[in-house]
Amino acid sequence: MKTNVTVSITLLFMLALLPVKAVYSQTQHTSYWYDSTTYNSYLKQDWNSVIRTGNEALKNGYDYYYLRARLAEAYYEKGKFRNAISQYNKAATYNSGDESIPVNKYYSYLNLGDLDAAAFLAGGFSSAKRNELKLSAFKPLDLIYLETGISPGSGQGILSGPIAGTDSIYAEEDLYKSMQYIQLGGRARISPSLAIYAGFTRMNIEKEKRFDYYTVPGQRDSVRIRPFGTAYFYSFPRQLTNKIISYKVTQNDIYLNAGYQVSESFKIVPAIHFIQVHSRNILPVYGSRQMTDTAFFLAADTSWHMFNYTSDFYSFSERDTSYSNYVISLAFTRELGNLSIDLHASLSNFNSGKQKQAGVSVTWYPLGNKDIYSVSSLNGMFGPGKPDPVFEQMVGARLSRNIWLDGFVTSGNLDLYNEKNAWVVYNQSDPITFRCGAEAIITIGKHLEVYLVYRYYTKEFHYLQDQKIQPATGDPVIKSVNTAIPYTNQSFTGGLKWKF
Repeated sequence: MKTNVTVSITLLFMLALLPVKAVYSQTQHTSYWYDSTTYNSYLKQDWNSVIRTGNEALKNGYDYYYLRARLAEAYYEKGKFRNAISQYNKAATYNSGDESIPVNKYYSYLNLGDLDAAAFLAGGFSSAKRNELKLSAFKPLDLIYLETGISPGSGQGILSGPIAGTDSIYAEEDLYKSMQYIQLGGRARISPSLAIYAGFTRMNIEKEKRFDYYTVPGQRDSVRIRPFGTAYFYSFPRQLTNKIISYKVTQNDIYLNAGYQVSESFKIVPAIHFIQVHSRNILPVYGSRQMTDTAFFLAADTSWHMFNYTSDFYSFSERDTSYSNYVISLAFTRELGNLSIDLHASLSNFNSGKQKQAGVSVTWYPLGNKDIYSVSSLNGMFGPGKPDPVFEQMVGARLSRNIWLDGFVTSGNLDLYNEKNAWVVYNQSDPITFRCGAEAIITIGKHLEVYLVYRYYTKEFHYLQDQKIQPATGDPVIKSVNTAIPYTNQSFTGGLKWKF
């Protein structure tokens, strides 16, 4: 009886295991099965099946050259070029002699818009292969870039009433009215690893300086005929004068960078930005003078009698002024799968002082291409009294075959700030405290790209008041008060890029 029970239990246990073994045998395939299945899907150009089955094989521990090559081809045909490059690299570890791999990666980089990595790969091709693909390792001109932009007036600085209050003796403000610029640049490919970009920018800024000041001039109020002759009566009221002086600021920029492709996925870009500014320095000069005027006329002896008083006034001196600034920057870019990581640092000398800046930018391509992308940047300036870090988030997407649109938001003080490896500098007098906007990129044919950018800013301007304070005891004291006032501004930019 005991033996029969034991046999029965064993049979029940074996029957219970049968479904599990059946399910397991249905999901656990052999290397041969994965190879034949991905190959058949490859021949049918069923790329989704190749990717699904190939990744399942990798998950189950099967990895070999043909599997990686088919996955790379499938990702390429699906337009997921970064995933394709990763698979090509894995395939090359099994068969480094496959000459099709670097060629396929070359076209993958071209589709991603990474001309530097593509040129680096092309530099390793044989002369026969370069001739077959009609490639040149040296291009006197790789691309031409033209950009122009305007920033119209914003009503900044227009306050209700005078800027000099009743408790002030003097006030001034420097107002931004409008800005226009044009930039022309080009890049030369010196070697497969080295490309040099040079750009020139001409900027014109319309500005206006406003002065309010009080003086106490003498004014004759009335003349009266008396029995002894004629009497003259005067008063000395405070008089407010407003003076507006318009002037221009012109700025010439020269920008140079050298992109050195150390390897297929690592690049170093040193850059330098020279700035020459021409402006007018407008300075108020306070003065006083002794005045003499008529007090009365005596008819008896026909004599005139005078009196003296002190009159104050302001004059303004204007002189042309120019100064030079620079920014030196160094950036390191590393490609890691669907991520691009950029580390950068710079040194500048705006406003006769040196600024140190460093930051990191991470670009994420979740689909392995430029259909959707996200750029997160964090930058900081270092030293005493420096503003808080600057953070920017940008998200973009491909709307159609040849149109991309992205939006961005920037938080932080951009005073004396630079970005894009010192290509863009913020050395104007009014610091930017917030920025957002949108950019449209349109490709026309194989060579032309069109850029349209809108930016909205929150800025600050400062106005100065000199206040006369009378303490309880002692002489009056002049106190200077500098007040910051926010205002909004916007800019419109258009650009053309021609790739040879």
